Amino acid sequence: MSTYISGGDGTIVVEDFHPSEGFMEIQARVSGPHGRSQQVALKQVSPRRYQATLPLWGAGRYHVSAAGAGGDRKENCFGRMVVSYSPEYLWFRSNPQVIDEIVKRTGGQILTKDSTADDIYRNHRQPQRSSRPIFDQVLILLACLIPLDVALRRIQIDWLLIRSWFTSKKRLQAESTATMGALLQRRQAVKSELETRRGTPVAPDLRDRLADRRVTTSTVPVPDPTKANAESPGTKPQPKAAPDVETGTTGRLKALKRQREAEKKQEGEE
Repeated sequence: MSTYISGGDGTIVVEDFHPSEGFMEIQARVSGPHGRSQQVALKQVSPRRYQATLPLWGAGRYHVSAAGAGGDRKENCFGRMVVSYSPEYLWFRSNPQVIDEIVKRTGGQILTKDSTADDIYRNHRQPQRSSRPIFDQVLILLACLIPLDVALRRIQIDWLLIRSWFTSKKRLQAESTATMGALLQRRQAVKSELETRRGTPVAPDLRDRLADRRVTTSTVPVPDPTKANAESPGTKPQPKAAPDVETGTTGRLKALKRQREAEKKQEGEE
């Protein structure tokens, strides 16, 4: 058996020198510091050679006992490994040169037996600051904002569709019904106004609604039929009617009605 240490691992090597060659199963038990032990199985790495590697758990001596069995054979062998302590443990006093070098590099101070607690805990330390450029972070931010800006300019967002995702169906149906009702009412009002301008008779209720919507402060003069008769030869003067001042669409409609009635009456007299 041969053992050696590589880094923090220990390697166990067992070679078989028996005259008759044969495969063997070998188990090794390793006992080390802190009363700890571990059992490992050795694998055949070449003819008549078996090897195993295990991590070591501290400094000190390791005892290795291996037992192999194969056919009618039973073999035992023993070995050991030693993990040395750090070379620092060989020094029984401090190393002034190393301490001075540490003080120079770290900016500390050497404490002696006369040092007090104020020297340790009330030392005025100098704050240190460091800065780093943020140019790379700004470039990354701009690279993320450019596609967002293009998306906001090119993509048309349907806010009504997004609103429908968070609104109940009943509320949407009620709003749609109210909107359609307002549109139909507006359509009927525009249609009635167009018919009025063309001279088509309008229903009284629609006429009143149009009058309420188009109230103006202008006064529509009422034509005087007597003045028209006086200018035409061979006609009789008509008595003057009392002035009837009306405003808005209703006033104009009444004035047109009175003018037509006066013309019909004049034609009947002729």
